[in-house]
Amino acid sequence: MKRDMGLIRLILLEQESGECTGKISKYSSEVVGYHSALAIEAGLLRGTVIQADGDNYPTGVPYRLTWACHDFLDAARDESCWRKVTEDVAKKVGSVAFDLLRQLLLEYARKVLLA
Repeated sequence: MKRDMGLIRLILLEQESGECTGKISKYSSEVVGYHSALAIEAGLLRGTVIQADGDNYPTGVPYRLTWACHDFLDAARDESCWRKVTEDVAKKVGSVAFDLLRQLLLEYARKVLLA
């Protein structure tokens, strides 16, 4: 399964707010569980990663956000910033590592603030 940073962002935003926005409902529970597991493995969420017999993918069961997650969300929260950076990445290189995406979001926010 391919990593979807947009879905990870939605999962993190819902975890932060504690509210179900419905934006994740278009994804299967398997896809959401897998991306939650990725967020746990990346250190964005604290939780448990489980994989039951017969499951194709692991499932993440988060229980709280980490400091790194709050920092990422501060950079990725604004929808126009998120859209601009991710569209630029998609056009130029397709995808980038998480750390580079976070840096690009921070650089974009810095440009906006200093303009």
